[in-house]
Amino acid sequence: MKDRDLKLWMAVNGILRDYALIFGLTLKDIRPIKKKDRGLFVASCSEQGRIRMDLRNRFGKRFDAYHLIDTMSHELAHLKYQNHSAQWFNFHLRILTEMEQDRVYVRLRKLLKKKH
Repeated sequence: MKDRDLKLWMAVNGILRDYALIFGLTLKDIRPIKKKDRGLFVASCSEQGRIRMDLRNRFGKRFDAYHLIDTMSHELAHLKYQNHSAQWFNFHLRILTEMEQDRVYVRLRKLLKKKH
């Protein structure tokens, strides 16, 4: 991971852990996406409660705040439902709504605009 991504990575980790606690989800581990999967997957969630996530697209450009938030809420919802059912979708929306009320988007935008 590039040094300039470290603050962003720490923020993403904190957000994932905070919302796992808020929603009573078991989150065992958060790691960067494996090198072999870069460009194929943005993130993944295992049944064991492990989330892997990337901060950049396959061309090396950082994802914007909305993309990061949507990805985080998507994977958090998979901690409860390992599918894309209506239940998963509704839970994903609950997480997004909570993040919006907590102004996570605004916080991430500010962090992404800072020069590192």
